[in-house]
Amino acid sequence: DLQHAYAAVETQWHGQGASLACLSVRSGFDLALSALALRPGDEVLVSALTIPHMAALVAAHGGVAIPVDLDPRTMAPTVAALRRNVSPRTRAVLIAHLFGGRIDIGAAADMADERGIALIEDCAQVFDGGEFRGNARASVSLFSFGSIKTATALGGALAVVRDAGLLAERRRLRDAQPVVSEATYLRKVLKYEGIRAMTNPYVFGAAVAALRTAGVDVDETLNALTRSFRGTDLLSAIRQQPSAAMMVQLRRRICSNVKPYCDARRRNGAALSRRLPGSLMHLGSEAQAHCHWLFPVVAKHPAQLIARLAAAGFDATQGGDTLSVVQPPAQRFDTAATTMAALMPQVVYLPVLPTLTGADLERLVSALHHYDQALQHDEEQPS
Repeated sequence: DLQHAYAAVETQWHGQGASLACLSVRSGFDLALSALALRPGDEVLVSALTIPHMAALVAAHGGVAIPVDLDPRTMAPTVAALRRNVSPRTRAVLIAHLFGGRIDIGAAADMADERGIALIEDCAQVFDGGEFRGNARASVSLFSFGSIKTATALGGALAVVRDAGLLAERRRLRDAQPVVSEATYLRKVLKYEGIRAMTNPYVFGAAVAALRTAGVDVDETLNALTRSFRGTDLLSAIRQQPSAAMMVQLRRRICSNVKPYCDARRRNGAALSRRLPGSLMHLGSEAQAHCHWLFPVVAKHPAQLIARLAAAGFDATQGGDTLSVVQPPAQRFDTAATTMAALMPQVVYLPVLPTLTGADLERLVSALHHYDQALQHDEEQPS
């Protein structure tokens, strides 16, 4: 029974009856925007770095997404950027916790309280198996269990909505949507079983070598395999209810113990962060409760760094278009997210996995320092 499956996972997630099961974080955000009933030209402040569809959804509701620049050390919106960008047309603030680190939402919450606007937090990248269910000062907290997440159910999301009236309205809107068929979910499960087989290092290595020999962009191919809602009409794709089978799997995943896995990734990430060479900046290194779901560094020559790591047996990536910098509207050009726009083309994601052994970590550190030494050598050469 569909409603029973929803109730079971929602109660498991938040016992006080404040949660809502959705098809995806995009679906949850779309429901939030629908409940806000934006008027044409209303503005939503958004973290300057986010998944591309979030700004597109604001536009689909007639609103305007205004990017708020981030502090690269914490990946939190700066107080100055928040204050500079808020206007009488601002209806909501969307804050993204990025790369597995949590940010301090205090400044955004203070502003939201002062203005009487909604504060929505995107927690898609921070679930670590613990008890964190979002910040109590947020109107809505969105958590993802998509295909590349730590506790993946190959889809599904849970929203914590702290206003009973808004929760009821969002539930009404969700329940009026069509339901994803069980066959569709089964096909997705089978697809990812095939991808999982490629995680065997020998199979994966052979596949990567074959793609490179054929001149295929490896990053783009891997991103395409795991990207959600690729090549579809966004609104029709996300305005669906999740299937009962997905919800059963989602409940199983949030009840599973992924904390040891996350703790191992946290240890490896913290160890690597302490030993990075001076030429690499770790984005979000000062975020709170960091579980290092992703480990991004800013490199002067990203392609050279990726090549150096590949020679040492590590697959690093620039991440394709998984995250993008939100572009300000023409009439608000002064809001440009200049820090994130400058840094993101130089970002490389390092393979900081929980399965890294001590020896693996030493090899990774060594490769990074060899890159740093080569960079310094090149810069010392006369032009």
